Amino acid sequence: MKRLQDLTMIKKLVIIVTIFLAGLIICGAFSVWGLRELSDRVELIYKKNLIPITQLGELRSLNYQMIALNSAHIQAYDSTTVKKTEQEIEAVDKEMDDLLPKYEASIVSDSERKTLDQYKENWTKFKEVREKVLHLSRLFSKDGAGELRTKELAPIREAMIAGIDGLIEENKKHAQDGYQVSQEVADNLTAAMIVGIVIMSLLGLLVVWIVARLITGNLSNLLNAAKAISSGNLAMRSTVETKDEVGELAKVFNQMASSLEQAREQTDLALKAQAAEVSGLNNAISKAQAVIE
Repeated sequence: MKRLQDLTMIKKLVIIVTIFLAGLIICGAFSVWGLRELSDRVELIYKKNLIPITQLGELRSLNYQMIALNSAHIQAYDSTTVKKTEQEIEAVDKEMDDLLPKYEASIVSDSERKTLDQYKENWTKFKEVREKVLHLSRLFSKDGAGELRTKELAPIREAMIAGIDGLIEENKKHAQDGYQVSQEVADNLTAAMIVGIVIMSLLGLLVVWIVARLITGNLSNLLNAAKAISSGNLAMRSTVETKDEVGELAKVFNQMASSLEQAREQTDLALKAQAAEVSGLNNAISKAQAVIE
């Protein structure tokens, strides 16, 4: 406390401003960290869940497109349509084969990996059975192709679509869990920010109150001493002993008060000497008058 009292006014004000700036910097840094943390979590949800859900949606759409192309192939009776349909089937196959590795790179759980492996196994079986169906269709054995599609190809197709739906639901659950965690982080950051702002504000107000009390206390002491001297009590002195501007002012004030007191003492002595001299002169005159008489 003594060291704080001895600081100059400028330094005391600098301390106050520094504390408030430090509070702002700390709160600002904490806010930036919190926003970055939330941004990272949102990005994680986007990369690990939303993009895979989009890819799975595309994969499911390709599955339904494949189903439609198989039906179109069985229903086609001219070579041109058959050839065109087979080209479209080949293009869909390529899209699905390209899409699977992209989705596989985003897998985060063992259950998801297991479901995808089962899907890929069904996809291999589907292509084998489909080739038999298309072969019968090329030979214009449409009834045989339709029967094989219904008995063997359809169950595999349903299992593949069910697997995709399961993967979509699992990714939705992961996204929901990630959202809840992000919400909890946001709530905790908000609470921490409020607590931090309150603490820094109270600390700043405490320092301002201490510094203001030191300054006003010393000024009040000096003011009371000045009032006492103005009322005639030249023996009154300020008790401020700090080394700041108020302390220096109190030191100069006390020196001035001492000078005034010494001047009054000297004046009193001179008046007493003058009174004694006048009294002696009066006595001498009285004696001279007595002799004359």
